[in-house]
Amino acid sequence: MGPATGKELEEAAFWEGLSYANPNDLDKFVGDYGFNPKAGATSIPIGQPVEVLEIGTRFMSYKGKSVLAIIPARGGSEGIPLKNLAKIGDKTLVRLAIESAGQCPLVNWIAVSTDHPQIKFEAHPLQNNWHTNNTFIIDRPPELSTGKVGDVAVLTHAVRECKTDFEIILMLQPTSPFRRPEHIQAAIEKLVDRGYDSVWSVSPIRDHPYKALETSWDHKLNERLYYFGDDNEKTEQIKSRQELPPAYRRNGVVYAMTRECLLEKKALLTENTGYILLEDFQISIDTEEDLILANLYYKYREALTPVKDDKEP
Repeated sequence: MGPATGKELEEAAFWEGLSYANPNDLDKFVGDYGFNPKAGATSIPIGQPVEVLEIGTRFMSYKGKSVLAIIPARGGSEGIPLKNLAKIGDKTLVRLAIESAGQCPLVNWIAVSTDHPQIKFEAHPLQNNWHTNNTFIIDRPPELSTGKVGDVAVLTHAVRECKTDFEIILMLQPTSPFRRPEHIQAAIEKLVDRGYDSVWSVSPIRDHPYKALETSWDHKLNERLYYFGDDNEKTEQIKSRQELPPAYRRNGVVYAMTRECLLEKKALLTENTGYILLEDFQISIDTEEDLILANLYYKYREALTPVKDDKEP
């Protein structure tokens, strides 16, 4: 065995620095997950849970289809450092994604694909007194951990590492924090019932693409303003909001696809892609401003939630 790489040293240092409130926690962690975090994150048995345990034993399946939810959560981020560990209220984005998947009865297994030791720990945070036995970690290699790598490559790697033939694959992006279990269930049901290759969750768009603008230079080297896209003549004919055709944006809450769509067609969007429309508030967190807005909405929503009275009448 050669000398440790910089990544291995970083991970080992992280795990070595962990402290457990209860001395028995470490033994419980080893018993639950089959590895010792103090030995270094590289000892995580990739794919072991789904190789050892039978599919569908934890929850029911939908019409006999096994479901794997993949949560892509790399450590690098251009806008917010370690964005996937940013918090909405007192929970990280990764934790919110895992919990929403764990609360959906149709999801059999949850895989967190990451390259960062802190995110690996957050996926199994024993010291926070929560974990789900159907969650495991996919160790994402450096070549798949840059901002230029597409979703298909990341998902394909995770599916291959699982070494189990799941029939339905989900992608749940942590940066969409207001996902609910019923959103996930609706996408799975529509995918199976309608025979789609894939189903995306979408939201109504606020700024219609026909209202977008772009600039270019004319033959006199003067900067000109145009409607965005090639069909400027059609766009100019639309005068009012009522004339605009319906338009939607993908919100990152859930992408559901068949195994064949991902591995054979190598696409998330095909000519046979359906959608579920989410009318509630959804945001995709890319910037600090997005994070502030999401937390403001979270506080607003919490303020409107009635407090349960546990006292007996």
